[in-house]
Amino acid sequence: LHTVLKHWLIPEKSRRWLGQTQPPHIQEVSDPTRSQPRFQPDWRIALEWLPRQPSHPADLDDQAPWLAVSQSWWQRLKFWNARWLQAGREVVGLNNLAVVEFIEDTVQQDCYWYAPWAPGKIVRSRFETSLSVPVAAQAKLQTQSSLTDRSVSLQE
Repeated sequence: LHTVLKHWLIPEKSRRWLGQTQPPHIQEVSDPTRSQPRFQPDWRIALEWLPRQPSHPADLDDQAPWLAVSQSWWQRLKFWNARWLQAGREVVGLNNLAVVEFIEDTVQQDCYWYAPWAPGKIVRSRFETSLSVPVAAQAKLQTQSSLTDRSVSLQE
């Protein structure tokens, strides 16, 4: 179940990797505060679940009646269709469509999906995050850069 209950019972975890280009190598980091990489990474990446904003009716001219989906027996139960149960932090389903926009230093994704509480209706949820590097991370990068510059100077 990808609903509010799923978020409470089995929340999605953030995942982190680091790697180097030559020779190609990638390593998943289970605890970034405790583990030290066995090599000097060229890059780092983190995948984190962004909470979505509440869904809104899609700005479509016509909510197409041909989108009506056949319902399973459990979808006919009244509690299943309750919006409070269905409106979790994630959008999961079939045939979702998303539009991604880069606006200044922000990435915005509008995801269009079928509303389980209103069969045949399409709703829109927005995910948004900043691309700017936090001040603490900038300071760390500058420190690492100056250490690298010093080691190069010593080798010359």
